[in-house]
Amino acid sequence: MLSKSQDPARSAPSAKQ
Repeated sequence: MLSKSQDPARSAPSAKQ
């Protein structure tokens, strides 16, 4: 959750990559 502030798009695009 702390990363959300830094990478808000990284939370979902995890499967996109």
